[in-house]
Amino acid sequence: MRVGKVCYIGLSNTPAWAVMRAASIAEFRGWAPVIALQTEYSLLRRTVEGELFGAARELGLGVTPYSPLASGVLSGKYSRENQRPEGSGRGKLAEAFLNEHTFAVLDVLRELAGEVGASVAAVSLAWVRQRSEVISTLIGARTTAQLDANLESLAVTIPEESMSKLDELTKPDLNYPFEWLATLAAPVQQSGATVNGVTTPPYKRKF
Repeated sequence: MRVGKVCYIGLSNTPAWAVMRAASIAEFRGWAPVIALQTEYSLLRRTVEGELFGAARELGLGVTPYSPLASGVLSGKYSRENQRPEGSGRGKLAEAFLNEHTFAVLDVLRELAGEVGASVAAVSLAWVRQRSEVISTLIGARTTAQLDANLESLAVTIPEESMSKLDELTKPDLNYPFEWLATLAAPVQQSGATVNGVTTPPYKRKF
C-alpha cells in the first residue's frame, strides 16, 4: 500500500540544471511533480530570466519571487540624497544595490508613480506581477503602512510603453550562450523569418 504525503514540489534558490534534473526524474518515475520555483527577483535582480525562467517556461512551472523590492531599495525611501533612511531594517542588504544605476531606475519609477497615482513600491511590485512567468509574489511588511503600500500594487497596471522602458533600463547581462544566440545564432537560423515573435534581418554571409 502506498501512502502519498507529498502532492507537489516547489524548489527555491536552485540552479536551473538541478531543476530540470529533478523535474525530469519525477516525471519519468511517476513521482510528485515539481510545479513551482521560488527565486529572488526584482527590477534590480533579473538574471533569473535566463536559465531559471527558461526552465520554468519549458516545464510549465509557476515562479514565486521573493524580495521584489530588492531589500526595500525599490520602496521609494532610498535616494541619492538619503542612502540610509531612518527605520531601514535591511540596510546592510540594501547597500549592495546603492549605485548610480539604481538611482536612475528610481528616477523613472518616481516619474511613473506620479503618472499612475501610486507609490514607488506599488509600481515596483506591479512590474514583477505583470511578468508572464510570475504567478504570485512574496511580500514582507513590518508595518501596516508597508502592507498597505504593497497591496496597493494590485490596483496598478503599468502601461506597455512604460513596461518596455523599465525593461530596457534594467536589462540583465545574461551569461553565455544567451547573447550569442540572440546576436549570432538567431539571424543565421531564421534569416528574416519571425519565430516566437522575434524577427531577424536576412542573413548575408560575408566572404
